[in-house]
Amino acid sequence: MFADPDVTHVDGDVSPERDIETVVTELILADLQTLDKALPRLAKEAKFAKNPEKARTAEAAAAAQRLLDGGTPLSAGVAAAGVDLAALREPQLLTAKPFLYVFNMDTSELADEDLRKRLTGLVAPAGPSSWMPGPRPIYLGVRLGQRGVRVQLSGGLFSQFR
Repeated sequence: MFADPDVTHVDGDVSPERDIETVVTELILADLQTLDKALPRLAKEAKFAKNPEKARTAEAAAAAQRLLDGGTPLSAGVAAAGVDLAALREPQLLTAKPFLYVFNMDTSELADEDLRKRLTGLVAPAGPSSWMPGPRPIYLGVRLGQRGVRVQLSGGLFSQFR
């Protein structure tokens, strides 16, 4: 989130809210595309295989598609929607996986507790649920220099790489 005139952003300015929304939307669209291809095959397999596991997978995939159609990633809504996540292993849906949020900040931002609370609030809707712990944002400062890369984590820990 640090301001650096040498680092450009695709949208012209840094907005964690917008960036998170954009990434989640892209993941939802990718999952919907995966389900659009998989659902006809899963329904056919469930009908002809007479296998209860196949039927469970087809039902879970249809429920996941309804949830995603509403704009909710599986990581945030699977429990409330009653989607059987264990049955969705085969499609490998991206929004069913845990999210990792990393915020690159300068030294003063790393020390700003109010900013860190605001950013933590941005990711709070993504969890926790009964099947997956909530996301834990990572706050770090990365600086490139003549002597290598310096990485500072919130809490004052740092490493330097050459």
